[in-house]
Amino acid sequence: MTDTAAGQVSALGRVGRLPELLEVEATGEGVEAGIAYWLVDDSGRWLFTAAEIARHAGWPAHETAKRVRALVTARDSTSACPSCGALTEVTSRSDLTARRSRYSYAPPACGDCRRRAAEEIAEQRRAAEAEEARRRNELAADVAEHFALRDTEPLHVTEQDLRHVIALLALLRRADHDLVRTLPLAEWPASEPYAPISLDAAELVRQLWRCGLLRVHPASPPDAFGYTPDGELGIFVEKTSFVVTGSGPTGPRNATALRALYAAIAEPWTEDWRAAAADLTSELLLADALDYLDLQMSEHGFELKVGERTRLAVARALEHFSLGSVYNIVNRAARNSAAYYQRSGVPKQQAANSVVSRVDGDTDRALAEKWDLKPYRRDWRLPMSVLLSTFFVTALSVGDVMAAKPEELAAAIAAK
Repeated sequence: MTDTAAGQVSALGRVGRLPELLEVEATGEGVEAGIAYWLVDDSGRWLFTAAEIARHAGWPAHETAKRVRALVTARDSTSACPSCGALTEVTSRSDLTARRSRYSYAPPACGDCRRRAAEEIAEQRRAAEAEEARRRNELAADVAEHFALRDTEPLHVTEQDLRHVIALLALLRRADHDLVRTLPLAEWPASEPYAPISLDAAELVRQLWRCGLLRVHPASPPDAFGYTPDGELGIFVEKTSFVVTGSGPTGPRNATALRALYAAIAEPWTEDWRAAAADLTSELLLADALDYLDLQMSEHGFELKVGERTRLAVARALEHFSLGSVYNIVNRAARNSAAYYQRSGVPKQQAANSVVSRVDGDTDRALAEKWDLKPYRRDWRLPMSVLLSTFFVTALSVGDVMAAKPEELAAAIAAK
């Protein structure tokens, strides 16, 4: 084997050259056959076939690549490791061709660099997990200290606002089995929601907490707690479990409060409670009817944008008709607006806006023409909330909330 000018190499009686950016290093005796294996002609084709090299060297043709690897080491500069620059060892001519085709743009890192990178990622993950564990432990310690359950004055039900009494009773009615703590709002089943969707349930519970009727249970789910941007410990109301104010173990404490709440709503109400009941009736019925309006509009592909006009139209209908009859009016308005949209080709938002106008207009016509509106039953997709059933069924003893007319509800309040 001899070197000639301009990078030419003579081997086995022929002259060729090594492929560009390929380095070949002799590692054994009688390397001429090994060098010849890697030579190409001026057109870039392999100078020798594997069979030719095998005949010259005296080994089986199928062992050519294996025998060559024992004689020389070939490294490809085009697939050098992008991290450390180490050249990639190639095992055969087909391996070289495949590598240069596969890694023409971005060759992969070498095995050592990949292992180091994997170790660094694993170390970063371990450090992150350790930091997360430290933060969890720090948060748990702060929660245990800040929200430790201390004995306080017992709940005096009759001194509370009726709205808070009903909200608290509804919350306790679905506490855990032993009444140790309330169920976080985020965990209430869709088949039995705490409050109507249109009512801000989290704000209602937050009011109970802020006015001292509820205490945060320190065994709430870990994600119920967090820090404000100012570093203050706070809660996410929707994820938090609560316990009623009072003394002693939380289970008996909640049970005592629950009995007191039931007893209070069964006794004759004060004038303040009766006045509050009228307002609560309007608030709860309106929220429920707005939920049904949203459901009907969604069914026809409309988007509900609740504004004062919408609230006034639905509230006005509720002043004259039962909740089930208002469902009837809403369903009729949504169907007619959907037909109007399909028939006239008006913009969808214009058709959606016409739903509220139809609710208002149908209310007027129903009053003027004395319509006999059949009260709808509840839609299975919109189950009655525990808050509604607690107030109307448990507190006011209204048997059929959907069919109860405004004057019947007023009479039920007066009877208290």
